[in-house]
Amino acid sequence: FFRKYDQRIGFVLLLISNSVGLGNVWRFPFLTYKNGGGAFLIPYFLLYIFIGLPLYYLELSLGQFTSKGPPRAYGLVRGSIGIGISMLINAAITICFYNLLISWALLYFLLSFRKTLLWNQCNKHWNTANCVDLSNANITVINGTSSADEFFTHFVLRQSDGFHDFGTPAWYTILCLLGAWIIVALCIHRGFKLVGRLAYITALFPYIILLALLIRTSLLDGAGLGIRYYLTPDWSKVSDFQVWRDAAGQVFFSLGVGFGSLVAYSSANDFHNNYFIQCIIVVACDCLTGIFAGFTVFATIGFLAVKLRDGDITKAAIGGPGLAFIIYPEAISQMSDSSVFAVFFFLMLIIIGLGSQFGGTDVVVAAILQYFPDLKRWVVVIIVSICAFLISIPFTCR
Repeated sequence: FFRKYDQRIGFVLLLISNSVGLGNVWRFPFLTYKNGGGAFLIPYFLLYIFIGLPLYYLELSLGQFTSKGPPRAYGLVRGSIGIGISMLINAAITICFYNLLISWALLYFLLSFRKTLLWNQCNKHWNTANCVDLSNANITVINGTSSADEFFTHFVLRQSDGFHDFGTPAWYTILCLLGAWIIVALCIHRGFKLVGRLAYITALFPYIILLALLIRTSLLDGAGLGIRYYLTPDWSKVSDFQVWRDAAGQVFFSLGVGFGSLVAYSSANDFHNNYFIQCIIVVACDCLTGIFAGFTVFATIGFLAVKLRDGDITKAAIGGPGLAFIIYPEAISQMSDSSVFAVFFFLMLIIIGLGSQFGGTDVVVAAILQYFPDLKRWVVVIIVSICAFLISIPFTCR
């Protein structure tokens, strides 16, 4: 009984780890702000219930019934193998750039152990004349550019004017990218058994950090301002097609449907496993995690608006990776014990990212093993990791 109970809990945590990714932390909160605040939750919940949940359940059903990965599972239906191959291609492309995001978090994590954080300074070669030093507590960022913004734009991204200025790879990003792929390879080389054990960390630890950050940021000046902006509904947005499209995109991206990892993970289940309740739990956790992260994010943005941007929250609210690598470093730099908060925040990003990365990489590895069963798993893992790493190197250029 206890073994089966542990397996059921492990499978749920594995799915949560796979579905709750970086998009929950930086994509959903900004989409909510952009698309009418609390009003955005209406299409978000409806699409989760009537589209996200059925598709999630369908992919779990297919994997558990066939005990095969996406290409072989869909190949059992005449004319449908293309769906499985598309999932495989989608996963292969995604793992190449997704690990780059993890490598950025790893770079910030390692630099967080410095006594003086690099994104707090304006005296480096990547800074411009408009740089505003965040280590100075008596400043506002209105006409200038924050040192955290310049660090991410000019040092990490090394942003250029176009493809004509492609440049050379950044050695520090390549080393972090290599480190990220080594971690992935070590964690998945033994299959679902090891990944399932790691899910207890990759699924639960981020919630502890998010809760700690929420408690800390909610005590800051301006936190209430940010949360009001986050939740205040603009009901006119509900009838806007763009809002529904953004909600659908977030649901698909966040749940991970269409990437093949759900089919691959459920293929290892017992044929008679009752996964309906597990499916509901995972989908509910994924949905609520984005909302929970939104409170933390906008409490932080409200604090920054009051502290650095003269109370103008529209200048502090940005989406995408910039939310994690510009806004949060700006906020952390204004806190006491900023290095400690930076270490735990970027560690959380790494763990969240790895949970999703394991699933995508496993899809590719499992597909190769099903077509070439004589190969050793660890050999395939090394080959896939090396190939994906080499493909990702151009992403480290300007």
